[in-house]
Amino acid sequence: FKVKTNYNDYEAKAVILATGVKHRKLGIENEDEQAQVYSDAALPPPPVVVPEEAEKSKSGSGVAIFAVVAVVLVLIIGSVVGLLSFMGVFNGDSAVQESPYYDNDQEYYDNNYAAPTENYVVDNGNNSAANAGYNSGANNSYNSGSNSGYNNSANSASGNSGSSSGNKNTHKHSFSDATCTAPGQCSCGETRGSALGHNYVGGSCSRCGTADPGSIRKTLVYEDSRVKISYKQVTDRGVVFEVENRTDVTITIQADTIAINQASTQKITMSDDVAPHSTGDVIAKCTVPFTGDVGVISGQLRVIDFNKSFDTYDAKFVNVVVNPSVSYNTPTPRGTLVYSDSKVNIYYKETTNSGVIFDVENLTDVVITIQADAISTNGVSTDRITMSDDVSPYSVGEVCAKCSTGITGSAVNTIGGTLRIIDFNKSFNTYDATFVNVSV
Repeated sequence: FKVKTNYNDYEAKAVILATGVKHRKLGIENEDEQAQVYSDAALPPPPVVVPEEAEKSKSGSGVAIFAVVAVVLVLIIGSVVGLLSFMGVFNGDSAVQESPYYDNDQEYYDNNYAAPTENYVVDNGNNSAANAGYNSGANNSYNSGSNSGYNNSANSASGNSGSSSGNKNTHKHSFSDATCTAPGQCSCGETRGSALGHNYVGGSCSRCGTADPGSIRKTLVYEDSRVKISYKQVTDRGVVFEVENRTDVTITIQADTIAINQASTQKITMSDDVAPHSTGDVIAKCTVPFTGDVGVISGQLRVIDFNKSFDTYDAKFVNVVVNPSVSYNTPTPRGTLVYSDSKVNIYYKETTNSGVIFDVENLTDVVITIQADAISTNGVSTDRITMSDDVSPYSVGEVCAKCSTGITGSAVNTIGGTLRIIDFNKSFNTYDATFVNVSV
């Protein structure tokens, strides 16, 4: 015979259908106890012992043969019904259902098997040292407090039949649904399966809504008929923007200045191309003067077509909010104030091997460029000065007057010079900021 189920196919020489009606009993003495032991334990039976009453009443060998055949039939019935109950196809009476195997509903019982006993409760009635089911006395081979298997060192293979008949109460698992981060769980603490894991679609999990940590949030900072520019992120390489080129020519993006959280970046370089009618990332390579999250961003990017289909122009953005939940401290210029007007505050900061360093606070809504005409320290002028540094609108930035000679090795006591203040977009005329031997 072949029995086909949803889980597997089983072959056997005989099949007994146990559909919920009790199997027909043979009517021999101790039949219930024998069937209970074989069905529950599913272990090789102990030697058959014919009760004294049966031996007294038997006449000849026919009774003994009948008794042996009866026991074998009970063993077969218990084994086959145990198989079908394990398969979860049919349910028999209580003796059949009391199997140590797991069924498909994860229901199981404690008959001294290695199942996690904290997940269910078994009550075997008067389960004392003198009353332990199949084997009693001092052996406790079936359900005793000290037993840990079918036979242990204290077992007796035959023993007395005992008289336990208590009801067995079970805990049946009821599992919750698995979530993205946790498997299904029963109230007893048992788990089933594994966590589902996040399914990120469009920047968030389709099941629980958690934001995708690998997703980059874009913030639009500038848009016109030719380009759409969005801020993406700050990396070790610099500030990354996504540029959509809406023209049929290649455009080049260069950076004049970038400020993050009102602090201008330094040493900025950028000249990246974007193909016609495409979207590409461009990077303003620079030193970012802060750590942490980005709250606002300002800057000016130059949009260029070297084939002259349109004139070069600036894409300017001022304090565009990237993340409103980010709080940051407005940067404060450091050093000695050497010049101030309605457009700029200039502070002497320090003298290094690179040159003379100033902090410039831009009070306007345009990018300003600082160039140096002359610088002196302790009354000694420098020469070969190079300087042309930008400061973003409403931000503080560091500028450096690079010079090769004239800087003394001693401490700077006074500073003097002339710096040129320029707006190349002509919102105001270029002018000079002059300061003479200011004590520092």
